[in-house]
Formats: sequence, C-alpha cells, structure tokens
Amino acid sequence: MNQLGTFTGRPAGRRPNMLNIPAEARYRTPWIAGSGRKMITVDYGACELRIMASMSKDPVMCKGFNDGLDYHTYTAAEFIKEGSKPVAYADVTKAQRKVAKVINFGLAYGMKSGKLADTINIIKELAKEYINSFENKFKRLVAWLKENQDGTITKAYSETHLGRRRYFFIPVTPWEVENADKFVPTYGSEGELTYQYGGKSLAYDPGNPWDKNLPDNIRDYHMKISQIKREGGNFPVQGGNADITKIAMYEIRKYIKELESKENKGNYLAHIALQVYDEIVVDCPEQYADHLAKKVEEIMVKAGEEVITEVPVVTDCIIADSWVKG
Repeated sequence: MNQLGTFTGRPAGRRPNMLNIPAEARYRTPWIAGSGRKMITVDYGACELRIMASMSKDPVMCKGFNDGLDYHTYTAAEFIKEGSKPVAYADVTKAQRKVAKVINFGLAYGMKSGKLADTINIIKELAKEYINSFENKFKRLVAWLKENQDGTITKAYSETHLGRRRYFFIPVTPWEVENADKFVPTYGSEGELTYQYGGKSLAYDPGNPWDKNLPDNIRDYHMKISQIKREGGNFPVQGGNADITKIAMYEIRKYIKELESKENKGNYLAHIALQVYDEIVVDCPEQYADHLAKKVEEIMVKAGEEVITEVPVVTDCIIADSWVKG
C-alpha cells in the first residue's frame, strides 16, 4: 500500500490492489486473523458527505446529519417531487433513494446530467430535472463547490480544511499566445461565452468542453480548465478524508505502541493490517479486541472532528475472525 499514491493524499495499492476488493463477504473473508486473534474493522459513515456538509455549512444538508436520519432518504425527500409536492420521507422508494445517493456522491466529482442518466438508466431530461431540483434545494452546498472550482483557477491551488494544498498548472488561454486576431471571446448578458473565430460565431457550452465545433486549441484549453475545476473542487473533500484517516492511523499506531509497552514489555501485540480509504483494519489478540475496538473508534471520531465540525462524526465497527465490512 502506497500512502503517497495520489494527488489527494489517498492511498494507492497494487499486487494486489486491496483498495478495489469488493465489500461482499465472499471476497473479504479469505483474509483471516491468526489463531487466537481477531480483526477489528472500523470505517467512517458517509465521511465525504459529512465533510461537504461541514465545510459548506449548507443548512439543509447539515440538518439531515444532525437529525440522525438516513441521509440519502432524507435528501430524496428534500428535492424529489411527486406531482407538485415533495415526496414524504416515509414514502421514499428505493429507486428515489438511489437517485439521491448517486447525486450526493457524484456532485463533488463534477457529475452532469448525462452521467446521472447513464448511471441510473433514465432519460437525460429527467436527470436534468433532478439535478436542477437538487441544486435549488442545496444552494449553499452548490455555491461552495463552485467557489472551490473557480478559486482553484484563480489561485492555482485547492486546500483542505487543515490547510494542505494541491497546486495546479493553469494553462494560458490560446488567444493570448497564438492567433490572437482570430479568437475574440465575448460574454453575453447572462455570462454565456461565445468566440468570434474567422468571421464565425462559435458558442461555448461549459457542459461540453470537448465540443468538436470549436478549434482544437480552444477545445483543449477548456477541457483542461474543466478537469482542473473538477479536481480542485473535489480536493477539499477527498483530501480532507485522507487527512482524517492518516491522523487516525498515526494515533492508532501510537496507542498500540503504548499498549505494547504497558502490557507486553514493548513486544508486538497488534498492528494496522490495512487501510481502505476511510476504513481501518486492526489485527490484534482476541483478549484485547473489545478494548482496542473501543479505542480505535474513539481515535477515529476524534480525528474526524478535526475536519468535520458542523455535523456528527459516525463510525461503524465490527470484530470478527476475518476481514468483513462493518
């Protein structure tokens, strides 16, 4: 496992890539603890969504977490309508919850209506309606994500809650370096962008930066800007998740060393066997499993609270003979 494997700070894995092992028991149970030992699996509940809620301070989003509701069901009830009225929380269907879940997780990655339509197999017009309704309800969240995206272009970096930065190389606009007389960008009354190129008017669609009607260098520029905005907007979320988990792992290892010194004359007792994003697995003697499980959860919640300040930090824990999903 490479702890410095990605720009966001999340790990990378290979030979085998344990990060891609599915959560189903049939894939995980082959990894077992030794005789007289247990595996403690603790993971954060909806960590990235809680980071978004906390950093954006979106009142609607924070309310769902602070009320302890099933967040995807709550979200669906906030923006999905049946006729002219919002669907009631108790009446949200599995299909509606899935719509909300895909949007909740996809928004930070710059998901558009086409991707939503493909993911949940609906027509693009309905996907647009869902996204527009979501954005109207969670206005502060959407504004915060846009601030991150636009700020990345302005500052050439994006930043986590704890101040870790990712820097970006911002490309120079093509009309500043070549064919300046041919590329004349103009903005309409609502901010729409149009290029006057060789006597032709070429409209730029920000949702389609790879528009083949645009010249190659213009299209390439907007594709790069679109990617930087997407990665810059997402960095405080994924990067914040990575910050939390690395702090937790450091403190867990520190506590294990203290326990070994106190209980076993400094000799080995336990270790962090695996980290899968915001999930931490500890291998330990059976007689210490309950104690360590409680301590690992306590440490992980405290680490989470360094970043997540507006909503509760929640963990799930399971003690078993093998590696299973909590």
